[in-house]
Amino acid sequence: MVTSFKRLRAYPLIFMVCVSALLLTSYIVSAAPVVRSAKRSIFAVPAASSVLINEVDADSPSTDTAEFVELYGPPSTPLDGLCILFFNGSTDKSYLTQDLDGYSLDANGFFVFGNPGVIPAPALTFANNTLQNGPDAVALYEAAACLTTFPNNSLVTTTNLVDAIVYGNGDPDDVGLLPLLNAGQAQVDEGGGGNAGSQSNARCADGSGGARNTATYRQVTVSPGTANNCAAATATPAPVATQTPVVTPGVADLQISKSSSVSAVSAGQLFTYTIVINNVGPGAAQSVAVRDLLPAGLSLTSAAIHVQKGTGAKVVTGSTELTGTVTTLNAGGVVTITARTLVALNAAGPTLTNSADVTAANDSTPANNTASVTVNLAPAAGSAVLINEVDADTPGSDTAEFVELYGPPNTSLNGLCLVLLNGTNDSSYLAEDLDGYSLDANGYFVIGNAGVSNVGLTIANSTIQNGPDAAALYVASACTAVFPSGTALTTVNLVDAIVYDFGKTVDAGLSPLLNAGQAQVDEDTNNAGATQASARCPDGSGGARVTTAYRQVAPSPGGANCTTGTATPTATATLQPIVTPTPQAKATPVPTATATPVIALSNQKLYLPLVTR
Repeated sequence: MVTSFKRLRAYPLIFMVCVSALLLTSYIVSAAPVVRSAKRSIFAVPAASSVLINEVDADSPSTDTAEFVELYGPPSTPLDGLCILFFNGSTDKSYLTQDLDGYSLDANGFFVFGNPGVIPAPALTFANNTLQNGPDAVALYEAAACLTTFPNNSLVTTTNLVDAIVYGNGDPDDVGLLPLLNAGQAQVDEGGGGNAGSQSNARCADGSGGARNTATYRQVTVSPGTANNCAAATATPAPVATQTPVVTPGVADLQISKSSSVSAVSAGQLFTYTIVINNVGPGAAQSVAVRDLLPAGLSLTSAAIHVQKGTGAKVVTGSTELTGTVTTLNAGGVVTITARTLVALNAAGPTLTNSADVTAANDSTPANNTASVTVNLAPAAGSAVLINEVDADTPGSDTAEFVELYGPPNTSLNGLCLVLLNGTNDSSYLAEDLDGYSLDANGYFVIGNAGVSNVGLTIANSTIQNGPDAAALYVASACTAVFPSGTALTTVNLVDAIVYDFGKTVDAGLSPLLNAGQAQVDEDTNNAGATQASARCPDGSGGARVTTAYRQVAPSPGGANCTTGTATPTATATLQPIVTPTPQAKATPVPTATATPVIALSNQKLYLPLVTR
């Protein structure tokens, strides 16, 4: 080797090329990340920060089934390492986190994250009525471990922040969210164009203005996944300083009303209360205070306040209490408070009544200061849908994981929620809302990685943990609200579940998900876990929360189970035959011989004595 090296030095150019190659190889080997087989520690390359938030539609007509967030950048840019967060202006904390690993901008540079009903269909979905109207925010971060870095209720931070928009619908600026923007950038008003229900906040032109800048946002007709409709856009007028209203001396008369977005609810549902306060005069109301204490079974997820002819409006929420305040409400002024409310899984009916009241320092008629609304609580509907097949461990870097559901063909999955639970702490780490989806004509629906055959709902690669963990199916239409990351295990409204492992470790903390006496499933029973799935044989057999029908066979997402491979047989106790010794002729004993004692039967076999002579 030394001789060869010396010879190379006689040819300087060749010598330099070889040395450079050697140094480069050494650097790559030493710098390359360590690849671990465990999926709970994933290395991801940070995504390019040329991707921006391009359009946001938080307020859509009726019950908000067309909300979306659109990203924009260089065509086909991978979104690996990027993470979308929704922030609640009431608390200035996050309420939804979405990992974008495995996704890319399309050939035109767009990516849409929205409700299932958005047209054209979004690349990634969230539940209807999720994106809050404001004042709230949407932010884009670089974060390889998205859900770990940003669990729900994360505080506002600018660390690794790529882009953000802070928006409202005629709301005062939320100073707690404005640090997400560059200094001097304004909160965007979706109602600035006079039609918030049919318009969105969009950059004009696409991608203009720069990261964390809002100056180019306009209110235009929505255009998810296509060029923003900026041709007829009118620049949002600069805010004009509002003169302090003249307070009319004397007394005021406040009147309150309350309504619900629905007349009947079921466990796990999200709906909205609206409280309206009118000041019929003749004077301005001073120190207006609204209080709404929710009954048992309901909790608040967000609230917003809007005032006309008044100053100093603010709303504060807890889990079950809302307080709204207005410093001055002039005669003819109106205060509107909207409160998004979640029905608990264990809510008790048959009805739920919610009351709110309002006070003011100079209100003349307190008799009309209380309002109530009652909704019926319907029992949660049952479901004939079962978890039919789970493949948690796949060859290589786990890009073929999936959970398959099965039931009557074309069954709607509205109101169902797939929850993945972590055996380490027996709590949820992913919830997927199934509203808007259905079983196919053969009775199958697949939730899995993008590369899985027949996948109907996509999750990021390497998401499903190997075990001991669990997959569970619940009735809960407000899926992500009911099951944020870290939700403790529950059997309320549980439809079906499988507790599984890749090996023999049993997690007793997850066992309540199954019926009594049902066993945890081992995907590696045949020592081929990476190439086999745990599947009901035949499809749909065994019953809800029962695991006896699961076998380890070749994966068949969206197709019939057990058509190939050999099903793992049910273990049965086998008795070993008792060995009967062959009779021996008796020999005349030798007086000095000492016999070794007879050894007892062990494992049903007979050991004959050894005689020493």
